[in-house]
Amino acid sequence: MSVGVIIVSYRTGAVLAECLSALADVSGVSEIILVDNGNDAAETQALGAFVAAHAQARLLRGQGNVGFSRAGNLAAAQAKSDLLIFANPDVV
Repeated sequence: MSVGVIIVSYRTGAVLAECLSALADVSGVSEIILVDNGNDAAETQALGAFVAAHAQARLLRGQGNVGFSRAGNLAAAQAKSDLLIFANPDVV
């Protein structure tokens, strides 16, 4: 069974970097879908850097702040994993 993690980020600040760092160390995750839901420059850079460094990660951006549910559904529609975990950006 494949496992994917979806994180919707909207102006989450420093906790986003902690979350991504912890997620990078998790084994058994086949895909990570990050949704930039209208972040400031620092979060946008952190998301881009994470995706560049992790082959299993993808980034959705450009839709603006469409709300958590819609952003999560956008990510889920593109997911390929059997099981999806929706994690808030403050989860470590």
